[in-house]
Amino acid sequence: MWDRLSVGIEAGTHERDYRVIPREGELRWLRARGKVFRDSDGTAVCVTGSVMDITGEKRAEELLAGEKRLLEMIARAKPLSMVLDMLCRTVEATMYGSLCAIVLVDSAGARLEHGAAPSLPDEFVRGVHGREVSRDSGPCGMAAFLGEQVIAEDVAAETRWSEQGWCALALSHGLRSCWSTPILSASKTALGAFAIYFREPHTPGVVERAAIERFTHLAAVAIEGSRAQEALRRAQRLEALGTLAGGIAHDFNNILGAILGFAELAMPRAKRSALLRRDIDAIRSAGERGRALVDRIQAFSTSGVADRVPVHVEAVVREALDQLAGSLPRTVEHHSPPARRSGRDAGRFHPGSPDRHEPCEQCRPRDAGWRARCTCRSKCRVSIPLAPPPLALFPLASTSSCE
Repeated sequence: MWDRLSVGIEAGTHERDYRVIPREGELRWLRARGKVFRDSDGTAVCVTGSVMDITGEKRAEELLAGEKRLLEMIARAKPLSMVLDMLCRTVEATMYGSLCAIVLVDSAGARLEHGAAPSLPDEFVRGVHGREVSRDSGPCGMAAFLGEQVIAEDVAAETRWSEQGWCALALSHGLRSCWSTPILSASKTALGAFAIYFREPHTPGVVERAAIERFTHLAAVAIEGSRAQEALRRAQRLEALGTLAGGIAHDFNNILGAILGFAELAMPRAKRSALLRRDIDAIRSAGERGRALVDRIQAFSTSGVADRVPVHVEAVVREALDQLAGSLPRTVEHHSPPARRSGRDAGRFHPGSPDRHEPCEQCRPRDAGWRARCTCRSKCRVSIPLAPPPLALFPLASTSSCE
């Protein structure tokens, strides 16, 4: 400092900015100006000067520069973690002695997730992560829950969050004060909370409140922008998936055309065999259902949304039972359910494989195979699920009973 002052005296004028710490936890900026008066021989005879507190001016310059850096990062789509980390460091540089953190509200709106905390102890960060969004979990959870700023001037005197152990956690890491401000979306939904900690009891002044408001808004812009970009990436992946599905559906449609064509050619040759005609009809039915599925895949590939249409459950079940009939004992009979419709995606409603349901312990034969011999009054049952879920179960009951 004195070297600079000596240079200024030699030059005739002096103007310098200095950063001083008048007391613990406080930082001030001073601007010193001076002028040297000399006699006719050039000898310095007196010096006049002034000292001005320019803390507010310096803070405004630093905040403006920090905002500019953050907006550039947001515009360049930098990772959200980097943006939030820089935001915390910028505020810490302008509020002497502060330790900043940002927590995010999870997609369910129920719990807090870590966003950024460059200067806080890792153990404290882990203790906050996963806490509920509620008025009792801590200042950040309370701010996000209520949608309003929460000030804890002296954590040692707080009783609001003692039951959840937050006060003890903060004091164990030397944190005596916390100001937590909710980060709200444009629709006033809580995105997270911006917290500023101090190691001494402290309340925000007018300047601090203005800075918190500015940077909380920037955090909201960054979070919403990041989520919008992620939604756009998901939409692009979905579009690419639709394009791929459309290509596969086109090729599969050609294969189905051949299957259905040969089934039509085979039908006249099966006039003398009812069993063969039934099998060919089953092939044609399955092929037509496959073609309907292809049509829906192609519709999805262009729109991304499949329509829900009525489905005759009985027809699906009959086909599944026909497939199962050849493997059932003669003593097992089935009864078709009443005709009804299910408002589902027709392409996704198809019969699954029958459950491998074993007879009860008393009905189990001693040798291999399932015999229609029964020693109990209960009836053995087999269920056929319709996949994918939700499942519809239809029972098949054995007609044999104890004698």
